[in-house]
Amino acid sequence: MITTRREIILDAALSLVAREGLAALTHRGTDAAAGLPPGSTSYYYRRKAELLEAMIDRLAERLQAESEELKSAFTTVLANQGREAAFAFVADELVVCADADRDLLIARLEIMLAASRDPALSGACERLAQAAMRPMLFFVDLLAGPAVGQGCAMACAALLDGLMLPYATGQGAAPTAAQVRAACSALLD
Repeated sequence: MITTRREIILDAALSLVAREGLAALTHRGTDAAAGLPPGSTSYYYRRKAELLEAMIDRLAERLQAESEELKSAFTTVLANQGREAAFAFVADELVVCADADRDLLIARLEIMLAASRDPALSGACERLAQAAMRPMLFFVDLLAGPAVGQGCAMACAALLDGLMLPYATGQGAAPTAAQVRAACSALLD
């Protein structure tokens, strides 16, 4: 897969926000994080607001891509091995994804917290919340049935965020797949 310069810049911006917070998002900081010459970020994004919006779009795009991969694999496991194996697979994969993409988790949480103080970010926050919840809605529909609906999917997504919060803040280890399975199972029951 070919990575464009814009993707390099935006991924570096996400890592910068995950490491140092949204206040650290600057053109120079992003150039340094990306290992690019000064002025590279400002060539593509003249204003910080443009960089922030593009970074949020990139985060939503990456979350969506992960979601599609997970959904495809989940559907295969469900069809070939059944509901219990599919449920275990989802729990395992959610923990693996959270650990592998800790920066995405932290950046998403950072943006969502910033949106609580900055009304201009509320639309971005909504897009990220929907991107994070989309796979949950899919899994809940297949595992518990569509009658359970969006409310349960929102609760599952919030539950997972809550389980990941100590890990994201450096206050604990990532939850285990068994913990995720137990919490989601209790919620779905």
